[in-house]
Amino acid sequence: MGEYRKEEKEWSWEIFIACMFIGIGIGLLFNATGAATLIGMGVGFLLGSLVKLKRKLEVNVPKNLGGVAIVIVGILFILGGLRLLGFIPKEYITYLVATGLIALGITIITFGINLVKK
Repeated sequence: MGEYRKEEKEWSWEIFIACMFIGIGIGLLFNATGAATLIGMGVGFLLGSLVKLKRKLEVNVPKNLGGVAIVIVGILFILGGLRLLGFIPKEYITYLVATGLIALGITIITFGINLVKK
């Protein structure tokens, strides 16, 4: 009988690193390196969780809880960077980040419960 081999695609760290450095470069141009780096990292987390690299470019929507958690972290980094640049008022960011952290916590708890059940 033939051997079944599942092809695994890896999380694309290259995309994350590239987005982070692009953010740093843009931040240097606008004298806001910290904020732009956060935005670059956020975009990198999002793209890194959606784009999987093998031999060809493939975009996947994460279906597992780990992928969802990375998307949430990416969004939080982007929101933090936009706040530092002054695009989001301080009053709004508190609620947005709090909601994101609660969602991340629920995702981690759900993931943990699923691991215990197995």
